[in-house]
Amino acid sequence: MNLHDFLSQALAALDLLDEVQRLQANMGAQVDALRSADSSSPSWAKDLGQIQKDYAKVSGKLVALSEITTVFSVQREKLDKP
Repeated sequence: MNLHDFLSQALAALDLLDEVQRLQANMGAQVDALRSADSSSPSWAKDLGQIQKDYAKVSGKLVALSEITTVFSVQREKLDKP
């Protein structure tokens, strides 16, 4: 892995982390709204559906982030070898 590839992967990881944090914040706000809303309300079901979609996005992004960190770990081990 050359420096350009390494930096590209690092930037991709930061982008994924930023997106995960944004989605988690949205999910937190939606959960708070669900707690205070009437569960028979149509917006309650809509909010729950959005939380499920955001959760799926977060899960996918965390998998991608895990793959990137695995690549970094492998490269670090290669660099650490004398």
